[in-house]
Amino acid sequence: MPWYKGNTHTHSYVSDGDSAPPVVCAWYKSHGYDFLCMTDHNHPFDSAWLAGQEIADSSFLVIPGVEITTVAEGLPVHLNGLGITAMPELPLYSNIEALLQGSIDSIRALGGVPIVNHPNFYWALEPKHLLGLKNCNLFEIWNASTNCNNIGAGGKPSTDDFWNGLLEAGQTWHGIASDDAHDFAGEFWGYKSLPGQAFIMVQAAQLEQKLILEALEAGKFYSSTGIVLDSLEMAEKTIKLEIHSEHHYMYTSELVAPNGEILETQFGASVQFTLPEGMLTARVRIFDSDGSRLWTNCLR
Repeated sequence: MPWYKGNTHTHSYVSDGDSAPPVVCAWYKSHGYDFLCMTDHNHPFDSAWLAGQEIADSSFLVIPGVEITTVAEGLPVHLNGLGITAMPELPLYSNIEALLQGSIDSIRALGGVPIVNHPNFYWALEPKHLLGLKNCNLFEIWNASTNCNNIGAGGKPSTDDFWNGLLEAGQTWHGIASDDAHDFAGEFWGYKSLPGQAFIMVQAAQLEQKLILEALEAGKFYSSTGIVLDSLEMAEKTIKLEIHSEHHYMYTSELVAPNGEILETQFGASVQFTLPEGMLTARVRIFDSDGSRLWTNCLR
């Protein structure tokens, strides 16, 4: 089954990006992406914006969406709704958990797929906020935009630790990496939210919106800030993968238990892990010597 490269979180000047939607979509198409989700703040994507541009075709899928952008307890609470063309009802709740669930329900009511965005954005979310949620199993393990604080610091947990808290509680959440790009023009340096910084590789039978979204909710993807796999096999108790080796980079792969414990470490581009006796699930985390990262979802 083929793999498709995509980004689930992107902005144009319809909200707070710096470029028109056709420019944004064309950037991803010209840089080897197979699909893109357009998610401007509180402004659903309109396919008419691409009319006559010859961008969306059989080789490049544009999935409509919106980033529900709200505030609760004085903190930003953002969720992406993928696959929708109308603005979900914006719930008015002062409580973070209630606001998250209300946003999820609004996205589902329109037939969309919800994603909880950048949990460490201004340190807004904690695992406890997600533990009681219904009808959502996707969150951003990595967001390459500004102020997202993915690796944690100063006593604050990383998004990896955030994921561990969800998995250790016995819940199944899948981690998405996105670049949350806003800046496509001018200099590519400084305090910028640039394209191409993080992506997902989704396994689906065809490049179709329904199949891509179904694969996301099933966890049939991996997330990366640069590392690509030549193959990935996850079956029962075994995880086997081949890393696409580039330049002179070195690779470290870790088998990670739901509680965050590193069960085993392997070096090199060919990796095979077997889950310890009695352990039902685990995930793989990869680092390369140039600073890129990759995460698989838990063994299914």
